[in-house]
Amino acid sequence: MSHCGFCEWRSRPTSRAALRREWTTGVIAVVHNRSHGTYGAPRVHAELRLAMGIMVSRKTVAKLMRAAGPAGIPRRRTRKNPKSRSAVRICAPEFLAHPTQFAVDVRHHRASHLGKR
Repeated sequence: MSHCGFCEWRSRPTSRAALRREWTTGVIAVVHNRSHGTYGAPRVHAELRLAMGIMVSRKTVAKLMRAAGPAGIPRRRTRKNPKSRSAVRICAPEFLAHPTQFAVDVRHHRASHLGKR
């Protein structure tokens, strides 16, 4: 690149797209701060589109958030407790102690006495 071309490029005014990106980044920061830093790109995008009426794509919001730094808080991951008592472990001792008792699944029996189907 020539020195003259570089100086001409540097002296050009900021493009409309760059101005819109800067403005959108500012609005994203406001929405993110208003959510106390919990909203990620999908929720910020929904807030911009639905609540504020700003037409911007989800990927643009994600890209601008990555560049600016704010990030949402991820969902908590849940895991099964290995010591939790399942229905089989709770009921099994009673049925094993009295083998003459039977378990019946009531979902497969019609309640004809109720009058409704």
